[in-house]
Amino acid sequence: MDQALLLFGAPERVTADIQCLRAEAGADDWFMVTLHYRQLNVVLRGSMLARFPAPRFVIHGTRGGAIKNGLDVQEAQLVRHISPSDDAFGVDPDLIRLRHEDGTMREMPAPRGCHRQFYALLVQTLNRKGPLFITEDQMLAVMHIIETAARASREGRSLKLALPEATRRNLKAQSIYESI
Repeated sequence: MDQALLLFGAPERVTADIQCLRAEAGADDWFMVTLHYRQLNVVLRGSMLARFPAPRFVIHGTRGGAIKNGLDVQEAQLVRHISPSDDAFGVDPDLIRLRHEDGTMREMPAPRGCHRQFYALLVQTLNRKGPLFITEDQMLAVMHIIETAARASREGRSLKLALPEATRRNLKAQSIYESI
């Protein structure tokens, strides 16, 4: 949800189906949440029952689409004892595939991951030596979306996302989608 917020800002409405499909789970283990924006929908899914990995990102647009498989490679590289100082660290061998409206295809490298930067910023924030790198508006919006999604699922309907107007404006100003 935080990635969707960073990309697109706050949605107008939320629709969700959240379930506990495994009897022994004792907690929700499957979800599909749709974030409704003025001119697009963002669908977020997760399941503890998936036996085959689904694409990580699928984007459909009027002028083309893109697909990215697989998770960020950094954690798996650390497990294999590849050092963050290694030139190959964070380089994802899985390419992003693009299909243009005319049907032509091309591939491009995924952006290189950098967990070290994330954790360096986290340490600065925790030690009060740097600004919050996740804003209060982002944290508030994620909590509101989760709560709205849970309620929408229970009630079986789409719900308006109630956010303070200042929070909504700040998220829109920060979103990458608005700048492209």
